[in-house]
Amino acid sequence: MPAPIERTFDYLVPADWPLLPGMRVSVPFSGRQLVGIVVEIADEPADGLDFARIRAIHDCLDREALLPPAVLALTRQVAQVYLAGWGEVLPLAVPGRIDAQVGRRLRLTEAGLQELAQPSLTDSARLTDGAVSGGAWPDARVARHRPLGEGAVELLVQLGSMVEAGRDSAKRGRWLSASRLSKRRPGGVAQLYELARRGWVDVEDEWSGPPPGRLVAAIRLAAHVDSRTVAESLQRAPAQRRLIELLAEPGLGPRALQPGLYEAEAVERAGTTPATVRALVDKGLVERLRRPRPRTAQHEGSGDGAGTFRLTADQAAALVTVREAITCRDSRPILLHGVTGSGKTEVYLRAAAGAVTRGRTALLLVPEIGLTPQLERRARAVLGDRVAVWHSGLSGGERLEAFWRARRGEAAVVIGPRSALFAPLDDVGLIVVDEEQDSAYKQEERPRYQGRDVAIWRARLEGAAVVLGSATPAIESYYRATHGAKRLAEMPARVGARPLPSVELVDMRSEWLANGRTLVSETLEEAIGERLPRREQVLVLLNRRGFASSIMCRACGERLECPDCAVTLTLHRGEGRLRCHYCDHSRGLPRSCPTCGSRHMHDLGIGTERLQGAIEKAFPSARVGRFDADETRGRGAHARILADFAAHKIDVLVGTQMLAKGHDFPAVTLVGVVGADASLSVPDFRSSERTFQLLTQMAGRTGRSDLGGQVVMQALQPDHYAIEAALEHDYHAFYAREIEYRRSLRYPPFCRIAVCVCRGALLESVREEAASLAAALREVSSKSDAASSVDVLGPAAPLLSRLRGRYRMQVLLKAGDRGLLLSVLAEARALLATRKQVPRELVIDVDPMSLM
Repeated sequence: MPAPIERTFDYLVPADWPLLPGMRVSVPFSGRQLVGIVVEIADEPADGLDFARIRAIHDCLDREALLPPAVLALTRQVAQVYLAGWGEVLPLAVPGRIDAQVGRRLRLTEAGLQELAQPSLTDSARLTDGAVSGGAWPDARVARHRPLGEGAVELLVQLGSMVEAGRDSAKRGRWLSASRLSKRRPGGVAQLYELARRGWVDVEDEWSGPPPGRLVAAIRLAAHVDSRTVAESLQRAPAQRRLIELLAEPGLGPRALQPGLYEAEAVERAGTTPATVRALVDKGLVERLRRPRPRTAQHEGSGDGAGTFRLTADQAAALVTVREAITCRDSRPILLHGVTGSGKTEVYLRAAAGAVTRGRTALLLVPEIGLTPQLERRARAVLGDRVAVWHSGLSGGERLEAFWRARRGEAAVVIGPRSALFAPLDDVGLIVVDEEQDSAYKQEERPRYQGRDVAIWRARLEGAAVVLGSATPAIESYYRATHGAKRLAEMPARVGARPLPSVELVDMRSEWLANGRTLVSETLEEAIGERLPRREQVLVLLNRRGFASSIMCRACGERLECPDCAVTLTLHRGEGRLRCHYCDHSRGLPRSCPTCGSRHMHDLGIGTERLQGAIEKAFPSARVGRFDADETRGRGAHARILADFAAHKIDVLVGTQMLAKGHDFPAVTLVGVVGADASLSVPDFRSSERTFQLLTQMAGRTGRSDLGGQVVMQALQPDHYAIEAALEHDYHAFYAREIEYRRSLRYPPFCRIAVCVCRGALLESVREEAASLAAALREVSSKSDAASSVDVLGPAAPLLSRLRGRYRMQVLLKAGDRGLLLSVLAEARALLATRKQVPRELVIDVDPMSLM
């Protein structure tokens, strides 16, 4: 059931229903009719379950399994590993609401009309519903229809009654709304599909056409119409005649592959009105139908030569490895470690094309929605129209369309962020996780799954090749690749033997002493000034949005904080408001200090909005854009800004880490990084890794053409090993230092971790609950056979000690492997339950990306 419940429920299945796991069903649940997913079918009820108390399913809502077996198994594994209810995970695989249903339409076929004409059926049509339910059928009817089931026969009789009553639209082959039949009939939809399997009715639903919202009205000539004769008979109705003549053009008839014209188009081309269409429909000369709204790519443009490049030796070797894995159904992960600009995307696309050629499908994952337009454009250049995009930035109708195109086999390749992992593709042959190190693959709300790991699980279920691609692999991924758990394919050189960009480091301590600059150094400003006259483009990174990070009173030192979170409010000058980036609380700018009344309020820190203003002031003629969460809130904003930059409508693009991920703009010859060391101050064991990855990825956005490239990094801690390695583009040097740090402190990959967070409105209660939790974890782990490989740290207050009005305390659990970790967590929860000490708001995050 679609609820946060960690158990399943048993229901009886009528004998004549062809039910399958993965189908949606309507069932009675707590006094209501709810929609759930069938996950298993058994011959006997579960042990200890009273057969007499099992209720029956009310209806089956699908003609085939909505979810393929592999997706169903994947959702179960996600629920088990990440300690969520199966009913919480299943909606990830279903677009929109799980109970959303298409307005079904049906019409009788010729076989159905013949069946209705049988004398025995005419007699049966006069029977009352009670007589039908009681089985009072003539002998001929019993012989013919008993295998069909009484409910389906009753439904056919109802259709016959409608015909006899003069509602003969069904007889003329027009569509009827299924809602005109008895809506509350138990099993009505299942019985309708049974009639369709017999060939007596045609049913139009999700399985046969696009979902609601993606259909528009179309018209065509009725099948029996002689267009020339009809046109001559309409001499006194010139508008109707023009429309008939238009619809009689070749390719628009009922037997064409895409019959008819969109109604609005037909009316415009014929110079008529909708009333003309209605008149011809009433005369039976024209019929209405529904056709899918034309699909458009999320990003217009060429494929930049995708699929036609001559591969480098490194690309060719990597492609051979991936193709062999697809052929052999080898799901052992392949870590594709290639420097920025080495052509990893070309390997992905050619491997996907190979999978599709073999009759299989492919999943191409990117960490951010903003990366889908570029990959979609290139994928369509290689794979044609068999590409679908799936992400939360689409409208409900677009997501439904992507789901059903994948489920019906119309799309063989699905592109999207982590949610695309649950796309209903059959026989997946390839899964690509691009920028596999990115924290965006980790979902931060229930179910808190790690997309990279889930991709590997799905590959095992499907027998698919899985490629983890990155220029800066996660420490865990590279460690496992070099110790045999994964295979390693390396691409150490850029395409065309282009050199990696030169990197210049600016010590902002010296910059401030020399000329008082704190935002844009003299070096970076001069470099921007050199590019603009040459019509070259510039990217500038500052990984903090807003104008200033806080507002402070100069008189008393008070900083304005969020009332619900333990953070200061960020100034957004364009909005004229202060905003919390965690709970989105906002307030207007104060005229005076709320504590002492002083009017001397001062903004501290910097953000992308302030940086954009500084560059615009330094270069008044430059077109400066911004790419951050504030500017990309609107639908399609990601694609619009990137398209404007690609079309050279923007000279300098300022943005957050969204800029660093996989974008390819040949005209970018300069990258500036402001605050390169800012993330090093975050108290988290991944801080150094994130800093190195961000700087290296950002540096890789330039030097991708013969124009060359330069990087200017500004930092206050220029001697940190993460920054020193980024200056040299040296992943191996960084990895050597970082892996020793992880080993000495026993952090991943040398253990598995889980963060247990207790939350509540009262600080003392939260502390008590966290202490009880830590004690239970220590008690359980001390009794474990592997007690030496389990550590319990805390409780302690995290960096964000209060969030959205709730105080927080956390306990960190380390274990030698994931199985031991989950076992200790389960036993500790059970122990707390027996003591009635389970924290009221307990959040358990397995394999967290952050300890904040």
